[in-house]
Amino acid sequence: MDYEKNIEELSNIIEALSNQKLSLDESVKLYENAEKLYKECAEYLEKQSGKVYKIKQDLEKFNEEEID
Repeated sequence: MDYEKNIEELSNIIEALSNQKLSLDESVKLYENAEKLYKECAEYLEKQSGKVYKIKQDLEKFNEEEID
């Protein structure tokens, strides 16, 4: 997954939904795509957050061992 690409696409969808006169079908398709992209981004961020938390724990453990 390319997080930055998904964010850009979400931005484009928001702009399209906000600034253009779209049919209901077009609006629904864009909304569904936005929902999919949002979920992918949220899952990616959650996974990355877990990695950062793990690294932080490892560093804290290393610092505690070094102090002892």
